[in-house]
Amino acid sequence: YLLVEMNYEHNPNEALDLSIRGRNSLIPRPNFSLLHNFNYPQLLQQPPEKEEALNLSINRCSKPKSGRHHCGWCEYSSVHKHCVVQHERTHTGEKPYRCTVCGRHFTLSGNLARHMRTHTGEKPYKCDFCDRRFTQDSDMRTHARTHTGERPFKCPICGKSFNQSGHRAAHIRTVHERCQPYQCVVCERKFGILSNLRQHMRTHTGERPFNCYSCDKKFAKAATLRLHEKTHPGSVSCSTNYTDSKR
Repeated sequence: YLLVEMNYEHNPNEALDLSIRGRNSLIPRPNFSLLHNFNYPQLLQQPPEKEEALNLSINRCSKPKSGRHHCGWCEYSSVHKHCVVQHERTHTGEKPYRCTVCGRHFTLSGNLARHMRTHTGEKPYKCDFCDRRFTQDSDMRTHARTHTGERPFKCPICGKSFNQSGHRAAHIRTVHERCQPYQCVVCERKFGILSNLRQHMRTHTGERPFNCYSCDKKFAKAATLRLHEKTHPGSVSCSTNYTDSKR
């Protein structure tokens, strides 16, 4: 560690050589954990300002003749330097963007911007089919599929299609892999999908988070609310709910 720090301060090229050798492996094709043990602790021990300078030095010298920038810790590469800089934070744990309200840190500035909306209540993305608004564009597009019927995520095993990638993953896990990782702490019943467990928990807590906008009646399930809304002639509303915070 002392040698690395001295090389870094007095001869940057040698320090760069050392980290590149760690990536391309003087040790024969190390696994990921060995790679971390090899030089990652050295980076953690650097003062913050030296760590940032070392990362920048690694990035400057990690672009080979192929024109691609390479991660100093794994085989990831990109033609865009900023993509590699962002990726390397998954190795270093660096989270340079801090929320001024709650102090939470983020790896990317975009993640911080989205997080800030949880404090401001801003929902800039509006559904084209109903009045629902969302904090994230991806949530709005996912919601819009409940109107269009689009199901772009197809199960590679049975061919069944889904409107969310998470629903497809849950389908594969529960139907094809027979996995039920979510267990009720009250009655010990198991579920393959987290949302199903949350829905089940309402039978114990009595929670009814889905409100009818016409009569203020509350329901435990979104599907039950949709059926109820049909009893109000001329009522136009959307009860699709992904997380309570987005309602």
